[in-house]
Amino acid sequence: MIFDGDLRPRRRSDIEDIHNIRLAIHPQMQNLWQHEPLVHSTKWLEAEPVKGDLTARDEVDGQPFISIVSKGLFTQAELDVLLLRAQPPGQLVTNQGDIDNRMKTLFDGLRIPTKAEAKELRGRGLLATDMVYCLMQDDALVSKLTVTTDRLLGEPLGSNRTLAIINVKLRPTRVAMGNIGLVA
Repeated sequence: MIFDGDLRPRRRSDIEDIHNIRLAIHPQMQNLWQHEPLVHSTKWLEAEPVKGDLTARDEVDGQPFISIVSKGLFTQAELDVLLLRAQPPGQLVTNQGDIDNRMKTLFDGLRIPTKAEAKELRGRGLLATDMVYCLMQDDALVSKLTVTTDRLLGEPLGSNRTLAIINVKLRPTRVAMGNIGLVA
């Protein structure tokens, strides 16, 4: 996946910044469901799954969300992130915000919002009723993280613009007949 936009440290970002990341990732995740092996798994998107079936769907404050990394599919993720930003490589702690707080913002944008966040987004008129495709149900499902930073050329020093290239490897928490193709 690719995110290209402002990535502020968590303490300076707000719910709208985080939701903008989610919306930037949405079309990529939605497109993923049109390819093997997910194209055959439309039952995972249903609002009322059959008891015992795997599911990728959650509903938060009336808003449906789909995530490939979820408890309902028994999956976790290993993430390898390349962050290109308008700072020299290796400057992990600067006055522009440290990398771990930027990663927290990115993680929040890759996951389904909490009930409180969804309520706030709805109050601001930022949630519709259409399905939103996210990477993960909860960022606690990340089992491994690698972050590499480098310079984003052509941006003024101090810009918040970030190009994040995110490689995702799914790992099973439990192998089930339905998720074998995902985690093989």
